[in-house]
Amino acid sequence: MFGVPVWKKDYSDTAHVQAAAARLRAVLQPGDFVNFDAAMKSWWDIAESFAWKLIPWDQKKVFGGNSCFKDIHSVIYFDPVHTFSMEYPKGGVYNPLEQYCLDPLAIYRYQRRVFDAQDIAIMKKHADKLIGVKYDLGLLIKILFETILDIGRHQRIRIRKRSFVCSTAVRVIFENWRKVWNRTHPGQPRMQRLFNTFDEHLDAPYSRVRDLFYNGLYPNGVEYEMTSPAHFANSGFYGHEFRLVAQFDNGEDVG
Repeated sequence: MFGVPVWKKDYSDTAHVQAAAARLRAVLQPGDFVNFDAAMKSWWDIAESFAWKLIPWDQKKVFGGNSCFKDIHSVIYFDPVHTFSMEYPKGGVYNPLEQYCLDPLAIYRYQRRVFDAQDIAIMKKHADKLIGVKYDLGLLIKILFETILDIGRHQRIRIRKRSFVCSTAVRVIFENWRKVWNRTHPGQPRMQRLFNTFDEHLDAPYSRVRDLFYNGLYPNGVEYEMTSPAHFANSGFYGHEFRLVAQFDNGEDVG
């Protein structure tokens, strides 16, 4: 996305942070998905750093070099003091805007419904249940190597219940809302799972995306445990579920 390391951001400058947070508040809406650039992490020197560095490589392999493949982290925004994030090693947490407003980020908005207060309450209630749930580093490694080694649908080992990395956790929050909405709105068109359809008009270079779509654990669609940050950024490969609203770096709108 931008490639500016987060450790170069001056979060000690209170006035700058407050101004940056105000700019984001003016754009963000409850239920927005926010992706962060690969350069945002300041803890890459941990022993498991190879896993984080593999994420952009893995996403580039899947979506291609012309895609948005550098995103490494996904969160879901509810209000200025509650952005749900599944992080290593803390697990599920809520972060305020002031904690990440200078980072390089992109905001994505769901296109099939404008969320109302009841929708957000349902999502946040499920997010509350994930606070304190551990980040599953083993799942991240499993996802990366299944893609790298081209492991097919019949060879994959299903993950255990309640195992999450960042992008799977935020998708689970969404899918829980979708199930509740469908159950409580009988007779209305059903909300579909994310990434449940595929754009058949994609050119040949994107055959990798097509192969993974049709050889997943479901007859069609991307299984939630294989959801990456790049899926939200590249939903045009699927059903155009999300649109890019804005991009920020160091608190400034950059696109």
